[in-house]
Amino acid sequence: NGSTTDVDIGPRPTGFHTYRVQPTATGFDFYIDDVLQTTIAATFQATVPLKAGLTDFTGTSGQLLVVDRVVF
Repeated sequence: NGSTTDVDIGPRPTGFHTYRVQPTATGFDFYIDDVLQTTIAATFQATVPLKAGLTDFTGTSGQLLVVDRVVF
């Protein structure tokens, strides 16, 4: 529906990791290295393509967010 939601998945580990956002019947599950970090309730239309926005709002210098790819 064009809205965005900020989701806190906890502290970001250093190094390379696999981040996954899994749509469910009632919302989304967020994983780091296949470990569930948090779940949010949300409704969305299955016919509308999803978009990902990645950012690091920690404000800590020297910890850059590096993304290799995003797959839907």
